[in-house]
Amino acid sequence: MTYPRPDFERNPLHWESLNGQWDFLFDDGDSGLNENWQRKGLPEKVNVDTSANRKETGQNDSVVQKIMGDAHSLIQNNVFASSTQTTNSKTKINVPYVFQSPASGINDRGVHEVMWYERAISDLRSAQEKEKGHKLVLRFGAVDYEATVWVNGEYVGGHRGGHVPFEIDITDAVDAAKDATTHRVTLRVYDSAYDLTQLRGKQYWAAKPETIFYTPSGGIWQSVWLEVVPSARITDSSYGTVIKSNDIHSGQLRSTIAIKGRRIGKDYSVELESSFAGIPIAKSDRKALPRETSSVGVELNMRLSEEQRSKLPKSVTETAPLDNDFAWRDGVALWSPEHPQLYDLVIRLYDDAENVIDEVKTTTGMRNINWTTGDGTWRLNDKPYFQALCL
Repeated sequence: MTYPRPDFERNPLHWESLNGQWDFLFDDGDSGLNENWQRKGLPEKVNVDTSANRKETGQNDSVVQKIMGDAHSLIQNNVFASSTQTTNSKTKINVPYVFQSPASGINDRGVHEVMWYERAISDLRSAQEKEKGHKLVLRFGAVDYEATVWVNGEYVGGHRGGHVPFEIDITDAVDAAKDATTHRVTLRVYDSAYDLTQLRGKQYWAAKPETIFYTPSGGIWQSVWLEVVPSARITDSSYGTVIKSNDIHSGQLRSTIAIKGRRIGKDYSVELESSFAGIPIAKSDRKALPRETSSVGVELNMRLSEEQRSKLPKSVTETAPLDNDFAWRDGVALWSPEHPQLYDLVIRLYDDAENVIDEVKTTTGMRNINWTTGDGTWRLNDKPYFQALCL
């Protein structure tokens, strides 16, 4: 199985996919928290109060009326037909597909604003990893919209927003159950069908999708996995690591490498190394992590020397000739849709004994974009670039 984040891969990599079958239950009455499902486990079924269901439908309103109206009128008469179902039963869902999708095994297009997921997991850490203080992290590629997570009934974290990944350190909750061989992960998701202040993209709020809008997607919709990580570790862009590769003129890559889990009194340093098509390009000096912050700036020159260019394989030079100024700029390999050339990067974190305690592999493309030249053109790598796109 392919690791879900090939753009941010640790070495060594110790992970386990949690995609597949989860227990699943609609909570249309939002009674799960009051009934402590997170502690007791999901019930086999839950009663639904059908008298509270709204009976209007939004199928007769035109999309123009909805868009041109204010927020209040958008919601009015834009709801789904009332359900006659009196109970919701626990079932299985195929993660990471949303319940509205046939691939989930449910394929329910009705309104369900609150839903619960549950499954058993095992602690991946070896005895040696535990001794080193490694953490067990639960990662979600994306959950739409508001997620709350418990392990063995204990709250471990949450996230609001349906479009970005998040991670939760579940080490303490797992360690607290010392004699357990498996652990119960419970997830409650809230995703409003009608709240137009909630970021929703083109997900529709009415019963029948039309024009540019489409059926809503609620719950887990990206991969879920467990991963063992060092206590002090390199973070991805969600936690502050930024790699800027837009200076194609100087060829300089500028990065901010963020570190999570640093220990008081411990010194750390960061190193960045680049290669292209298997050819080593540059390696930075180790930059000490300042005591007052958890990030450090590191720069690299990405320009290939004449000697390095002479070692490039034919698979590169035949598809992106060195005299092609849309593929190369003074020894800098440029990224474009026609020539999607990527540099390989390795980020290393060292402790005060100069041991590598974390290493991450990623990629970047040297390219810049500009739409401020005043001539109305959108430019890629200083050249006008025209696109024919479908919305």
